[in-house]
Formats: sequence, C-alpha cells, structure tokens
Amino acid sequence: MKKFNCILAVAASVLLAASAFCADGPRIAVVKFTEKGDSWSGHVGTAAEDWFVDALVNTKKFKVLERQQLQSLLNEQNFQLGGDVSAATAVQAGKIAGVQFMVFGNVDFSQKKQEVHSGGALSGLLGGMWGSAGKKTSEGNLTARVVNVQTGEVVFSKSETVTTSNLSVNVMGTGVGNEWDETVARKVFQPAVETITEEMTEKLSTFTSSPGGEAMDTGASVVSLKEDKVYLNKGKADGVKEGDKFEILRVEVIRDPASGQELGRDESKIAVVVVDKVGGDHLAITHVESGEGIKQGDTAKKKK
Repeated sequence: MKKFNCILAVAASVLLAASAFCADGPRIAVVKFTEKGDSWSGHVGTAAEDWFVDALVNTKKFKVLERQQLQSLLNEQNFQLGGDVSAATAVQAGKIAGVQFMVFGNVDFSQKKQEVHSGGALSGLLGGMWGSAGKKTSEGNLTARVVNVQTGEVVFSKSETVTTSNLSVNVMGTGVGNEWDETVARKVFQPAVETITEEMTEKLSTFTSSPGGEAMDTGASVVSLKEDKVYLNKGKADGVKEGDKFEILRVEVIRDPASGQELGRDESKIAVVVVDKVGGDHLAITHVESGEGIKQGDTAKKKK
C-alpha cells in the first residue's frame, strides 16, 4: 500500500504539471526575478514574475504555468531556486516543470528624493502638520531572458529602463509614501513588461514553427522517475497511445569556446521506454524496455 501511495503521489505531481497550463502553444514558465536594487526589496522580484505571467497569458500564444503551480512542482522535488537565478538553474527548474522555455531575469529599482519643503508646518491637505514633502524619482531597469530548456541556450534577452516621478510626503517621521505599493510598481514597470513581452513572443515564434509554418516536434522530456516508472510530458493531446515506444536520449550541446555559438548537439541513446498508460493530455506513464541510467530532464523521441 505504501508503494502504491508513493506512485500515486508522483503521478499526481506530474498530472499537475500537465494540467496547469493556460491556452495553447509552447509550454513556458516564469521564475522570480533577481532583485538588484534597495527599494521594494523582497517584493518587486515576485511582482515582476507575476506581471510576465499575466502578459504571456494575454498573448494567447503560450501554455503558461502559473507561479503557484510551478512552486508546487519544484517543492515536490525539493528543488530550491535561490535568490540569484542563472540560466543553468532555470533549465533545471524547466525540466522539472515540463516546459520548453523558462523566463528569468533581474529587476533593478531605486528611488531618489529631492526635498522641496522641510522644517515647517505643511499646509493644505495635511492641515498644518509638521513634516516634509519632496519629489521622488523612481529609476529602474528590467531585464528578461528566455532559455531553451532542451538545449540550455539563452534564446532571448532584452532590457528596458524606466523612470517616473511623484510626490513623497513624510509626516512627523512616518515616511508616508515609501512603503511597497504594487499598484505603483506595476504602473512604473508595465510599459517595459509589455515591450519585452511583445519582442519575446515574436522571437520565440521562430523556434516553435518550421519554415512551412507547421509546429515542430520538440520531443518529450523525462519529468519524473519512480520505482520502475518513467513519466514523460507527452500525452493524449500530443497523439501518444498505449504501446508507443520512445527513445531516451542524453543531449549535449556543443558550443564554440570563443564565440559561445551553438555548433550542434551530440545525442547519446540511453534507453527505450514503452507507454503503459496515457495519464492525461500531456502525460505518459512508461516502463523501461531496454537500457538504463535514465535521468530527469533526458530527452524522449517517439520511435517511428
């Protein structure tokens, strides 16, 4: 019974990944952006993640994994992203989540205040209270990158700078106007998010379509292993049937050491698996027919 419950737990985790996507198109997820500035620390990185999720969903071009669902999948595998997410870390997270692309990046935000009134009674709306008022200038830089989970290649990178000004009021030392405000932050960064998302969508379309306009077969990935079962992120919606066979491949990207340009990929056959059950639109539960040494993140290609 204990063994059966463990298998059910793994299957539920993979089913969550398969059912958590919005719309159609390539599967994509966003991780928390690394915070570089002092202002709004602890808030703006997560907010940037949510803004890009919303923007990508609104394009209706991607299957977008929601933040809470991504975190649940990573927690299931005891995987921690940490504070500064690199391309390699994003690839690892993407393989667990069963996505084709991962969005990551950094957000740098700072605020400068120019005092315009101090040391006297503030009039008007403050009713003569003691304090100060100043012009607050907010400056930020938002950088988003996209990594191809299969190849590990960063296929998109874009930075946008934002600047805005508003009135800041400090009443009797309270510092009114300095605390985190998601509405203000979204207003500051939304134009940058929209610009970056538009260019990102256009760029990724070149990776998800063939010259003839048909969707390319990006293969499947091994998203989990448990006991004698191998779980793949392809299922009913992808035309997978019971009895189908997949070759499991270990892919190494070969790059020019001088330029960093991808020269090609070396694929090594690790094993062959057979589909026992189609567990969902994007889930196949398989067993190993031959070979050994399968790892999470390995590529799976359907045998013809």
